[in-house]
Amino acid sequence: MRVKLKEICTKITDGSHFSPMDNENGYPMLSIQDMSTNGFDYSKCKHISQSDYDTLVKNGCKPEQNDVLIAKDGSYLKEIFVVKESKEEVILSSIAILRPDINIVNPCFLKYYLSTERIKNEVSKKYVSGSVLKRIILKNFENIEIDLPDRKTQDKIVEILSGIDNQIEHNNIMAKKLQVLGSTTYGKELRSAKSFKSIDSSEIKIGKEDANFATINGKYNFFTCSENTFLCDEFAFEGKSILIAGNGNFNVKFSDGQFNAYQRVYVISNDKEYGNLYYTCLHNIRTLSQKSNGSIIKFLTLDMLKNIVVPIFDDNINNLLNNVVLKIHKTNIQTKKLVNLKESLLPLLINGQLHFINKVEEV
Repeated sequence: MRVKLKEICTKITDGSHFSPMDNENGYPMLSIQDMSTNGFDYSKCKHISQSDYDTLVKNGCKPEQNDVLIAKDGSYLKEIFVVKESKEEVILSSIAILRPDINIVNPCFLKYYLSTERIKNEVSKKYVSGSVLKRIILKNFENIEIDLPDRKTQDKIVEILSGIDNQIEHNNIMAKKLQVLGSTTYGKELRSAKSFKSIDSSEIKIGKEDANFATINGKYNFFTCSENTFLCDEFAFEGKSILIAGNGNFNVKFSDGQFNAYQRVYVISNDKEYGNLYYTCLHNIRTLSQKSNGSIIKFLTLDMLKNIVVPIFDDNINNLLNNVVLKIHKTNIQTKKLVNLKESLLPLLINGQLHFINKVEEV
């Protein structure tokens, strides 16, 4: 059944069109910058006073349980999630609120449907306006059309996709906990370390490829200075390696396997103390970025990396850090497989091309 959003939602609105003054001890006021895949990130959000909060609640800017929140300004449709529980918080106008009639539509089904590339492309062509800041005008949300199956079919689709989402979220939580364990252990041992050594310059190599080397369906990971990892068709490195972005968004990554690298990425190969080396580089990256050269594009030099000193730990600590880094790496690989599985299943399930799927096995 083809329906418009206004026919299956009891309310379509957005957040506040004015931003009250910040109040450190007040109520959260959230914007598109605070949205993530599964909810809000409160670490950097603004807070407002009791009186401002009460005013915005009366104006309908407070999300409720089962609302579908959508990024509508700038990176429109980039983040879409369902509110799991009502909280004392309000939102800005960069976020749209869809309040679905739960007797007709499963809120999670609506979230998944609006996340498909087909819908994103359709919305981009028909409902987006603005030359500088692209946005979906609120009244246009009402006319967005979707194909709505019966509620039982919706629930089956949600069961499959949410099962994958839950495993992805579990993996992300595990990876964060492991990262805290590794960083905490390294910091503790660093403070009591008595001996240090320089990075072996013979272990440091530099990628040779430009950004156009990336391919959509490549076989190997391609590391650039971006936080994201791309793909390519040929590899030039293999084994356990630390990768340091040499300009732009300075960051440190770990790889185990065959891969290639952008021409400003430094590759440090080490298959014995890679955990210690990874956390040493991570620990030093902020200092290195502050000392980076260049008036317009900041960049790191080989000499800077050679001057990094690595603490000498005993075998037990080295093995612990190695295991932590390797476990994070394997967890991230599994997560990537799950994301790819979800992306491939999503359009097939939404379009009705898959039937009678009761369970998706863990990757």
